[in-house]
Amino acid sequence: MSSKNDWKEFATMTDFISAKAMVFLAIGLALITQTIAQVIAPSAWLNYQMLAFIMSTNLAAVILAIVAQRSAERISDLQRRAFTPEFYRGTSILASFFSKLEQVAEEKGSSIEEKLDDLAPRVHDFLLSNDPLSVPPEIDLEPVPEWDNEDELFKNDA
Repeated sequence: MSSKNDWKEFATMTDFISAKAMVFLAIGLALITQTIAQVIAPSAWLNYQMLAFIMSTNLAAVILAIVAQRSAERISDLQRRAFTPEFYRGTSILASFFSKLEQVAEEKGSSIEEKLDDLAPRVHDFLLSNDPLSVPPEIDLEPVPEWDNEDELFKNDA
């Protein structure tokens, strides 16, 4: 998972039927079924209709289980692509680095939080420059000439 779109898809995967929706669906179906059973007198036709209803709800449960399994497989696939061994290794290295950085900061009597504003631009420049290991060029300047008073700085030749 290297592109931003892959991560966005992973973060916004919301095409699930929630447990709350399933509970409301089951309660709604139970209320409808019980209402029909209370209003209509039992008959062979009604028994046949109720058996058909039971069969359709069981079929719906199977279909919902298949959809849930498909969603679980998609999540598993996305997690497999996102959380690779390289990801875990990188996370471990970063955690170890920051742990050692905190240890050094404590030994020197400071904290990482205090230095973050200064550190972030430096890390950015180091990681994103064309030549991160380059050093600024040394500039040789001529020595400043000696002078005794300020009058020669403000000479008026006119």
